[in-house]
Amino acid sequence: MAEAGQSSAQESGGEGRVRGLVQASLRYVGARGKLLQIEAQEAGTHISKVGSRGILALCCLIVAWLLSMPAIVSLGAEFLKRYWVWMRWEYLALAMAGGHLFFAFIFLVAAKSRWNKARLFEESLNQLEKDRQWVAHSQLPPK
Repeated sequence: MAEAGQSSAQESGGEGRVRGLVQASLRYVGARGKLLQIEAQEAGTHISKVGSRGILALCCLIVAWLLSMPAIVSLGAEFLKRYWVWMRWEYLALAMAGGHLFFAFIFLVAAKSRWNKARLFEESLNQLEKDRQWVAHSQLPPK
């Protein structure tokens, strides 16, 4: 009889430990989820502000460039024809296109380096790293 009472006490103690562990795990996951949600909102706000302004600026630049390029090529070819008789507007257009490709490559490299420097979800990553270190250094006592 005493053994049956002791056995049920051990089972209820084991259930309590498991229940406590599950509750702690759920609170932990909930806290990390809230942190991730807050950082996702901040990152979304930042990206949308920068992205929308960048898209508007890009559209304005494209329209201005499309309107000015024919005039620049025409006037440039007329000017250069005085010095080089063989100069045609097609040659100048190709040279300017090459220059544009060169500068586009430079700007893409710069944009990529800035994108790599952006630290989105930094706090969540720091917390996960701390959690990994804590788990790596904590040891369960032997049974």
